[in-house]
Amino acid sequence: MTIGNRIKAIRMDRNFTQKYIAAALGMSHANYGKFENGKINMSRGRIDLIADLLDVDVAEILAPEQETLQEC
Repeated sequence: MTIGNRIKAIRMDRNFTQKYIAAALGMSHANYGKFENGKINMSRGRIDLIADLLDVDVAEILAPEQETLQEC
C-alpha cells in the first residue's frame, strides 16, 4: 500500500473529504487528489501536517511504505 493509499484510507475512516484536507494544507483539491492517487509526491513536511490533521502518528502513515521497501 502506498503512502497516498494509506492516507486515503485513514481520511475516509475519519470521514474527512479531500477538499477539507487540501484546504487545511493550503493546496488545491485537484493536487491533493493526485497525491492520494500516486501521481505526485508530497514533502515530508506536508505528510507531517496530514498526520496531525488525521490524528495519527507519522509512522502509521509511513509504515506501509517502509514495509514494502523491506520486502525488496
